[in-house]
Amino acid sequence: MSDQEKNREQLLQEIIELRRQVADSTAGPLPSRERRERQQQINSQVREQVWKMRGVEDIEQVLATVGESLRSMEIPFLYCGVNLVDTEARSATSLYTMNPQGEWQKKSFSGGPLIVQFWEGQKPVYRRDLHREDLYGEHIATGRIRSVVDVPFSHGTLAVSSYDPEAFSEADLEVLQDMAELLSEGFRRMSDLRVLEQRNLALEREVRERKRAQEQQQARYQVREQVWGMKSTDDIEGVLEAVGKELLAMEVPFRYCGVNLMDTETGTATSLYTMNPQGEWRPGPISGGPLIAQFWEMQEPVYRRDLHREDPYGEGVRIGRVRSVVDVPFSHGTLAVSSEEPEVFSDGDLEVLKDMAGILSEGFRRLGDLRALERHNLELEIEVGERRRAEEQIRASLREKEVLLKEIHHRVKNNLQIVSSLLSLQTRYIEDEEVVSSLNDSRTRVESMALGHEKLYQSEDLAQIDFGEYIHTLASYVFDSFESVPQAVRLRVEADPIPMDVDVAIPCGLIVNELITNSLKYAFADRPGGEICIELHPCGEGEVRLRIGDDGVGFPPEIDFRRTDSLGMQLVVDLTGQLEGDVQLIEGQGTIFEIVFPLPDSGKGNA
Repeated sequence: MSDQEKNREQLLQEIIELRRQVADSTAGPLPSRERRERQQQINSQVREQVWKMRGVEDIEQVLATVGESLRSMEIPFLYCGVNLVDTEARSATSLYTMNPQGEWQKKSFSGGPLIVQFWEGQKPVYRRDLHREDLYGEHIATGRIRSVVDVPFSHGTLAVSSYDPEAFSEADLEVLQDMAELLSEGFRRMSDLRVLEQRNLALEREVRERKRAQEQQQARYQVREQVWGMKSTDDIEGVLEAVGKELLAMEVPFRYCGVNLMDTETGTATSLYTMNPQGEWRPGPISGGPLIAQFWEMQEPVYRRDLHREDPYGEGVRIGRVRSVVDVPFSHGTLAVSSEEPEVFSDGDLEVLKDMAGILSEGFRRLGDLRALERHNLELEIEVGERRRAEEQIRASLREKEVLLKEIHHRVKNNLQIVSSLLSLQTRYIEDEEVVSSLNDSRTRVESMALGHEKLYQSEDLAQIDFGEYIHTLASYVFDSFESVPQAVRLRVEADPIPMDVDVAIPCGLIVNELITNSLKYAFADRPGGEICIELHPCGEGEVRLRIGDDGVGFPPEIDFRRTDSLGMQLVVDLTGQLEGDVQLIEGQGTIFEIVFPLPDSGKGNA
């Protein structure tokens, strides 16, 4: 071992010894309740960090908060790591480790198949003493490490290790499982953000491509400014002027220039534009119509080199002193130039003339395209306007309905609270304790329904409420409403955030109210205290399991809860039937009722 490695080992030993001294100097482990409260507070801090994530890289801040939380909960680890797994390929991909100084680093990965095995097991894997029992052959790779825990989460495992054997208690494992669940939330959030970033990149790429196309279109517009500037049939004169200027600039030796226009449907010549030697265009009468139509149909330049020597089309008498003529067809007629000199136009001149004829084709086609585009744009504007008006009407209608629904839920809640208040007032004038107890039971039932409507009008989704949050609030209210509850009775709620429709949430809330009330009344009659536990978790395909129980005296074995005279138990059985669920009394210490019922398919899921 090198001196540097020895110094590092010595430093690690000093850190471990300092931790032990600090632990010995404290007053001992936190009381169970205080530890739970601190754990809940720390969980909230980590979850808040998850909610703050705005990019994929923010997962590192979540990891840092997890590390700080583990130290705050006094988990006695020396090393902490997060092993990531490719959930599709089912292979380990990367590793984040936290050193004793609390710094997270990304390192090369090792032990991939073993990590995948732990991850697939979906349960914490605690190796209490690798020197005594090494089930997975890790001792060679881990060196002086004695105890290791891997806790699976959605995207890998959360691992902690120590030089001490059996370093981690059951309470430590609970904290690690909480942190693993929060890591699941964080990495799912990261996956959502990655999808969002990819979608944004695709949108940005699409915008860039559209912008590039617009720039290319703008470049073409600049080259053919006159063509693209056409707005009506009259604008063809601007294109003609540009063609004439180009012919002069290219020194095509013409004396006269003309554009003969054709009716493309009838195939007859219709009009003529001529340019004089000064470059001015004038409309004029068409002559030689059938001959122009013949040249146009040929789709090739027709060059009469010397009409005095050869006049195949009989034009000499009509055009007088002109010796050479060229007609170049284009989409809507022919471009014609002539000269009093024989054979005056070269092959280069013919190429220029063909280019200009092509521009004329673009001009006349552009004119037709613009007319069609204007009609299309007008239709689109009308359609967009109609859609916008329809969307605004829908939005206004939705806003009105949302306000109305919130007001309805608010008024229902207020009316139910009035009923509750009336029941409370009525108890002041009744001396019969049994009647008072019945009225108080009715009041808590009314309040549980009122609480459901309160959650609805406070929720952004007016059709559903977070039933996990509702259970927390309802259970606390029922506890507070009982004046005779022993102080040592504890309430433990483990409820997943499951959205429920009001038709399910209200009867389910009444069941919770009845069973908590039953426990508070009878479970601890001859005991100084105990615990009431409520659990709510998804199970199966679209089903929910609700457990409500206590560790009290237990349910009388001689009584069938399905056929009792108790109004509360009758309500539990009837409401479970209304939910199309099943209620069972779980045998064991105390009393535990388990209700399993399906969630209606609302199209939103229940995660």
